[in-house]
Amino acid sequence: FHKGSAGKQLSLVLGNGLLVSDGEFWLKQRRLAQPAFHRNKLVEMYESMLELTVTFVDDLHKQSGETLLFDEKIMGLTADITFKTLFGAIPNEDKVKLYHQINSTQEYLITRLRKPYLIPFLTLTGDQQIFQKNLKDFNSIIYKYIEERRRNPDNNSKDFLQLFINVVDADTQETMSDKEVRDEAI
Repeated sequence: FHKGSAGKQLSLVLGNGLLVSDGEFWLKQRRLAQPAFHRNKLVEMYESMLELTVTFVDDLHKQSGETLLFDEKIMGLTADITFKTLFGAIPNEDKVKLYHQINSTQEYLITRLRKPYLIPFLTLTGDQQIFQKNLKDFNSIIYKYIEERRRNPDNNSKDFLQLFINVVDADTQETMSDKEVRDEAI
């Protein structure tokens, strides 16, 4: 299945992960990543999602009668679930940085996808440079977590990052490189 031009635009951020890759590389990565999506692993992720959702609902009940920006609350919950299932427990400082960088990057990519005629002007407006700085900062956080996990292989993390780091191809004994782990996690 060939991903097309939208995949090329998304690969600016997503790298060469399953969502945007194709051909033999896609098949190899799919085989490597498949154990991370085993039913038992997903049940563990579900438990984290449920815990965060129950806490979210409890907090909403405490705010009864107040005016809330519900879309912001739901986006916050979605970000918390995503960060927890991908990276486990991370400091709030990193969550805030990642959340900001994801939002900024998303806006940039949407502009590139919906208005490709503006791409040449994104450098002139500074949007290209902001995108590249955000992506660099984003990657530095992700690679920091990958490096920490590789230095401490005995940790008990049950998140996707650890699953991607631990995966070994049964036929070739091959593991994912740091870049491949990053791309799949993203």
